[in-house]
Amino acid sequence: DGIAINTAEMQLTYQALDELTTDFAIAWLPSLKTKQAVALYLERSAWWPIAMLAVMKTGRAYCPLNQSDPLQRHIDIIADASIQAIVCLEQDVSFAHSVNLPVLSLVGQLPQDIALPVIQQDDIAYILFTSGSTGRPKGVKMPHSVLSNLLAWQLSTVPAVDTLGFAPYYFDVAFQEMFTTFGQGKTWSSLEDTHLRDFIAYADALLNTRHQRIFLPFVALQQLALVFSVKDVYPSELLTVITAGEALQMTPEIRQWLKAVPKLQLINQYGPTESHVVTAFTVEHEKAESLPPIGQPIWNTRLYILDESLQWVLPGSEGQLYIGGDALALGYTDEVQTQQKFIENPYLSGERIYATGDWVKRDEAEQLHYVGRQDSQLKVRGYRVECGEIEQKLLQLDGVEQVVAVVEQQQIIVFWQGAARKGALEAESKKSFPSYMQPDEWHSVSDMKLTASGKINRQALLASRQTAVADTSLEPLSALAEKIRI
Repeated sequence: DGIAINTAEMQLTYQALDELTTDFAIAWLPSLKTKQAVALYLERSAWWPIAMLAVMKTGRAYCPLNQSDPLQRHIDIIADASIQAIVCLEQDVSFAHSVNLPVLSLVGQLPQDIALPVIQQDDIAYILFTSGSTGRPKGVKMPHSVLSNLLAWQLSTVPAVDTLGFAPYYFDVAFQEMFTTFGQGKTWSSLEDTHLRDFIAYADALLNTRHQRIFLPFVALQQLALVFSVKDVYPSELLTVITAGEALQMTPEIRQWLKAVPKLQLINQYGPTESHVVTAFTVEHEKAESLPPIGQPIWNTRLYILDESLQWVLPGSEGQLYIGGDALALGYTDEVQTQQKFIENPYLSGERIYATGDWVKRDEAEQLHYVGRQDSQLKVRGYRVECGEIEQKLLQLDGVEQVVAVVEQQQIIVFWQGAARKGALEAESKKSFPSYMQPDEWHSVSDMKLTASGKINRQALLASRQTAVADTSLEPLSALAEKIRI
């Protein structure tokens, strides 16, 4: 009788969830002629996990579509993933027709006498699409074996508590936050889409309920910490915050949150879409570094720090991170892209490793530290520049809430959010960085543009230099304070 799902429109017990998803899966099976994937085209609601579970029970992979994406991107994804059908609500049937896909209905289904297939570990659970350098998105095929390993590890490391959801369902963390919760027999709750960009509303939900776990990217975590800082009150019931997706920075607001709630566990996780989570580190409140480590590998995962010749780098030296073991996706929907990134392991015959494009180093305590993207460690005026170093230093200034440094056409461009003046940032830059790292442009912004998954949208920031963008994804502290006072 335990509650599995709790949203504004419905509440489902575990028994009801199992019966409902089984009924849908059985009803859909006669329409699914092949093992090809099924698309999900849904707004944020309880129908997300219902549809995900039902599709997986049919033995097919689900492939989520972001409703805000343009039609051509949907068409590209549907073709690349060889989608055979789509799950959507009645109001979105016209979209299904526009992409020429049969609809698997979420209207009540009559039970049929059909046996569900047995799921194999090598079966694909989902196909998620990420941005591709070719201009077309890359579809990552994730098998059940990887997710089983992740959940077995995750369930052994965190307490069994209720979760307030945040991640969009077309983002891999959505699977993690839902199924970690379901695996513990606890309740997964979700707010409406509009509240996920309203951090005052999200903060109030945490303050006024008994949710004890959240999964947030750093940018969202920092905004939430800013709200609590202004309110000067923190959610006492919250036990675990898991952050991933972008490099964690220990800002003054996040430090204050940890100081105010000593029992709070802050876990920094790392993993690309091609593997999901592969490392984790629990932040020590008093000893937290400005840029905490990404930690050590999870179960059954092998990590390699290699140079350009695929040779091990010396301890403490930087190199590209390669992932092996049981954490790897099967590859991409495009076999050529798979062969480029999933390569033969030079140290273990018969195994593949994935080239992440991320640079890391290992410290004396065997903890991995994220250094930056291979493609963000750019040469400017003949010197190597790591944007993260600039961001971290400037973020320590009073009145600076967020900082993003971008390199474009040999120019270093800094965007900052907060009350700090340009002169203060310039003075800190001149004091801290060599001449070749001095920014060429400074832009104060009222909001930091976000991607759909909650990460900083650097291209949108660059575009905002010429175009006024009327989006308010993240508000500065002064605006938050004014709203809270009202």
